[in-house]
Amino acid sequence: MKKPYISELDIKKAVKKVLSEEDRLPVEDFEYEMDDSTYDDIYDHQGPLRHFRGSIYYDGVVPETDDVEYDRKVAQKLLDYERSKLGSAETYVGGVGFKNRGNLIEPFDNMDF
Repeated sequence: MKKPYISELDIKKAVKKVLSEEDRLPVEDFEYEMDDSTYDDIYDHQGPLRHFRGSIYYDGVVPETDDVEYDRKVAQKLLDYERSKLGSAETYVGGVGFKNRGNLIEPFDNMDF
């Protein structure tokens, strides 16, 4: 009778599948919160990664001057500073929009962010 041949690659794939199913984060749990060690584990992972893009909205204030474009540049610098404190490597600031008081149709003066 012939013995079945299992390659090292087949074994690695099987082990990886079992580990990946057991090591899943309990994100469906309403009470689950990520901490620094979990964040570090994710970014230290040595294997295939799935890239994503998300948005984080930041509501802030800057001193108001007569030059709205100058104020926008100050806000942009503030956002760039906050972005630089994030640990992830690929971050960017999309733009800045100032709130239009009372305008429900166009709530921001610049919707390109």
